[in-house]
Amino acid sequence: MKWVPPRSLVARLEWAKAHPWIAGFYFGLFMFIFGAFLLPALAGTSADVRFEVLVGAAGGAASGMFTVLALKRGWEWGRRPDAENYPAPTARRMWARYSDRLLLWMMLLGVAFTVSAVFGLITRSDNSWRVAYGIAVGVWLSSTTWREHQRRRSTA
Repeated sequence: MKWVPPRSLVARLEWAKAHPWIAGFYFGLFMFIFGAFLLPALAGTSADVRFEVLVGAAGGAASGMFTVLALKRGWEWGRRPDAENYPAPTARRMWARYSDRLLLWMMLLGVAFTVSAVFGLITRSDNSWRVAYGIAVGVWLSSTTWREHQRRRSTA
């Protein structure tokens, strides 16, 4: 059994399906670190460190168990019904096997992130790191989904 996932995205998806408990642990660990340390730093909260660690631990445990359940039961939200007939996801084209409806929602979410961050920049209500993070995430999400949408329109 391999404890470390492979580098390739397609191989990593197959590895996660073969080892759902390890994949769930890794995702839960990532969500713990994100919820306990990165998110409070980006949000600029002044909460107690013990509370932030408790929230991160609860979020990490819940998301890890949810990942295990999703992998074991084969839940794949937003994927095309015939996803295997489309190109394997890569770093440049990660949305290839997802449905047009999910692409639309992810594009709208990216635009909302960008608009919200720019509004925070204009009103100076947010710190600069949070604004930069919001703009980066929003532009990345909306641009990658838009490029996939354009690829699909050009081939159809």
